[in-house]
Amino acid sequence: MAFSIRLSEEERALAESYAKLHAISLSEAFKRALFERIEDEYDIAVGRRRDIYKR
Repeated sequence: MAFSIRLSEEERALAESYAKLHAISLSEAFKRALFERIEDEYDIAVGRRRDIYKR
């Protein structure tokens, strides 16, 4: 699946610098960032649910 994203020049420059620093494509940089965020939020949600059921 492909998609597009609109970035300001400043955002694009930052993203490109990040990708270059890590020797990955811009696409891979966004993909990694997206899934890291999803995993983090999922872990937080699961942890909260676990805390609720312990009570």
